Parts: sequence; C-alpha cells; structure tokens
Amino acid sequence: MTPFIYLQLLYVAYYAYILFILYKLQQNDCMCEKLEKFKKMPEFSFIATGTLLFFLYNINHLIKIFNSQSGGGNDLYFNTLIIISMGYGLSFVIDIVLLKYLRMMKSNSCPCQKKHREILTYMTYVKFTSNVYFYLMTMNNLDKKTFLKIMKKHLN
Repeated sequence: MTPFIYLQLLYVAYYAYILFILYKLQQNDCMCEKLEKFKKMPEFSFIATGTLLFFLYNINHLIKIFNSQSGGGNDLYFNTLIIISMGYGLSFVIDIVLLKYLRMMKSNSCPCQKKHREILTYMTYVKFTSNVYFYLMTMNNLDKKTFLKIMKKHLN
C-alpha cells in the first residue's frame, strides 16, 4: 500500500472519531446543562453535517483508490481543480468552526467528553496543518500551461 492510502485511512479514522465524539455529546451521559446549550448551537449541526459528508467522501475516495481508473481530459482537469479547492475550503471552515466550538466548551468548563475533546483539538491542529501543506503542494504541482489554456477556454 502506498503512503497515500495510509493518509486516506487516517482521514477516515479522524472523521469517524469526530462523529463518535459528537454522538457521545449528543447522548449527554454526564447530564450537563451546559452541554444542552452547546448542542442547540448551529455550529454543532454544521460540524456534524460537514463531518458526515467528509467521512462519506473519504470512504468513497478510499474505495476509488482501490479500484483506480485512468483517463481524463481538459474539462476533467479543470473540474478536478475546482472540486479540490472547494473541498479544501470546506474542510478548513469545518476545522476552524470545530476548534472554535471546542474552545468555547472548554472556556465554559463543560465536563463532558473532556479527554476526547482535548485529543480531538490536537488532531484537528495536525489535520489543518497537513491540509494546508497538501493544498499548497497540489496547487504548486499543477500543470500551469494546461491550467492557463483551460482558463482561457472557459473565460472566452
């Protein structure tokens, strides 16, 4: 297996871990009234929905890696760049909202799932940093001549 497959497996595990923590928070085993307030915030729904989408996307992408196909063309190249940029952008937004949400829970001394929240905070910083790195590497390695030719075609 290539290192890329291991990275994809890590992303699947990361999003599964977030879903697990959100599920545990939804259960509110600690009977915390503060948590009930946090669960009603739009950030909670946004994080849950976005995480579920990324979890499903990464599972799908992992399956496609194992069943890889080749092919493409200029339109596929252009669409891929747009999808990559939108995906990274949404991922960055979810990471920022998640970190803000976890920081808010910590500042309000919410006792629920405290250890998991701390682990998730560190994991999110690592994921955010690696996503910035991979996005910059992806944009740096794109074929600039092909990209400019496609952009001229789409702008005309």
